[in-house]
Amino acid sequence: GALDETDMTWVNGVAVGGSYDPGSARRYRLPSGLLKEGGNQVVINVLDTWREGGMQGPASAYRLVLQDGSSVALGDWKYRIAPEGDSPPGVPWQSAGGVSTLHNGMIAPLGRYGLRGVLWYQGESNTGEPDQYADLLRRLGNGWRARFGSGLPVLVVQLAGYGTPAEVPGESGWASLREAQRQVADADPRMALVTAIDIGDRYDIHPPNKQELGRRLSRAARQLVYGETLSASGPVPLSARRRGDAIVVRFGELDAGLVAYGADGPVGFELCGDALATCHYASGRIEGAEVVLRSAMPARPGRVRYGWADNPVTNLFDRAGLPVGPFEINVP
Repeated sequence: GALDETDMTWVNGVAVGGSYDPGSARRYRLPSGLLKEGGNQVVINVLDTWREGGMQGPASAYRLVLQDGSSVALGDWKYRIAPEGDSPPGVPWQSAGGVSTLHNGMIAPLGRYGLRGVLWYQGESNTGEPDQYADLLRRLGNGWRARFGSGLPVLVVQLAGYGTPAEVPGESGWASLREAQRQVADADPRMALVTAIDIGDRYDIHPPNKQELGRRLSRAARQLVYGETLSASGPVPLSARRRGDAIVVRFGELDAGLVAYGADGPVGFELCGDALATCHYASGRIEGAEVVLRSAMPARPGRVRYGWADNPVTNLFDRAGLPVGPFEINVP
């Protein structure tokens, strides 16, 4: 099964394997005669050096595969968590974030080349500090334009869903970071946002469906870089207004209207008061380019959120197959 990120594995006290690879499934061959009749013990030491880690599941993935192809499930796990320590300081020469590695080593050498555009898919490492991300993304785009041309198009992938779906409304660093991506892209006429919210994998932070993501990015490039007349990012929220006891959200950049898949209406909307912890799930109904929302919240709603979770359950698309990405907007 999958482990994040470094493991050492023993069977009946004998080391049988170990590896470093966040999220990949481990397969270790056992020496002949290692297993005995009756009870056998599997011990796994998992070390994670960045954010969430451990045995990622599902439980059915952890099993003993016999020579004849049959398998025995490994269950009844016991665990002990070691005391958490601070991360050691990064060394200047480390591969990913070392001094001069990212810009001088990877971007600056491209300075003499002409670029038609840039695709940017990153943000998972910043979900613990989403408030800083908007400024970082804005500076990144400006820095590249200073080197490659002031009109350089930047296509940004709004993070895919990852992790356990939420059961109740709550705060989410992933959702806050997606909103930072949305706001920066919305304010920049040479930046497009492409959402991947519906093609994530709850167990894999690097979801495998790159083909659909590539299709959406190519569509955005056709509009932003090559000037074709089509929606770059799919439906986007334009406004929210009050209508009696309901809130009406209007969408733009639609291709042949809105549709809610797999339910009578849109799923994933929340109505919120001005303070934190005041959000309630809302029922929705599609009316043309608008969604009409109602909820049982006692207070007067001041905000609308959609897809506000690390791995939200959402179902609102346009008829070109492009999903509505997560967002938060105020209600005047």
